[in-house]
Amino acid sequence: MKGGELNLNQPDFFQNPYPFYEKIRATRTPFWLAYQPQTSSAGVWLFGGYEDAVAIFKETTAISKHIRAIRPAGS
Repeated sequence: MKGGELNLNQPDFFQNPYPFYEKIRATRTPFWLAYQPQTSSAGVWLFGGYEDAVAIFKETTAISKHIRAIRPAGS
């Protein structure tokens, strides 16, 4: 599955996202979802597996929602 297969601007995704979630779980690999050009970030990784979620929640140094915890100011 590639990011081009999902357009978050489509009403179909918001009305029924579960087929997409099922595809992510079935592939058992991380999925890169590129953001729209008007945002300040390139995108986000999506993970569908329980084991992945547990590992991510336990990680405290390399994964953070606070960008300055990972990337110093000015970079």
